[in-house]
Amino acid sequence: METMQPTLRIGRNVWDRVNLPETEFQERIERIKEKMKKQGIDVLFLYSSGFNEYGNACYLTNFVVRLPQGTLVAVPQDGEITLFFEGSSRMLPTVKKTVWVEDITACRDVSQEMVKYLKENNLIPSKIGFAGIRQLMPYNQYQFLSESLDQCEIVDVDQIIKDMRMVKSSREQD
Repeated sequence: METMQPTLRIGRNVWDRVNLPETEFQERIERIKEKMKKQGIDVLFLYSSGFNEYGNACYLTNFVVRLPQGTLVAVPQDGEITLFFEGSSRMLPTVKKTVWVEDITACRDVSQEMVKYLKENNLIPSKIGFAGIRQLMPYNQYQFLSESLDQCEIVDVDQIIKDMRMVKSSREQD
């Protein structure tokens, strides 16, 4: 088990790599990508926020934040996932110790980073899956997305993620 000391003020500070190895997360990503392919989704975004609603991001990356801040995971059909978290770049070394994801961005506003990501990857227009965004994202950020992504087809994928999280692997059960 790898841990950071002393206890961090804003997040999870442990990753049990023996009982929950990187391969567990990669298998989850592959299952999500299979479902995306069936629905023709180019990129899927999972949003998590703060104290009680961190499950989507944690399920795919092991990232947990314990402040009322947003976290966004981008899962492109082709390529590696990206983790965006609202916070300071000085937290990057700590975050990198507790997640398996290589592409991590600290930011002020995940909705602005999402639009920037989509533009940089030529994904406007495209078919985009949203999980947790409509329910959890602050209204001003959601409004910004709605205005910025008017050329994109947005589909709700909350049920896909909920269904996947309900079925526990043998590692999770242990």
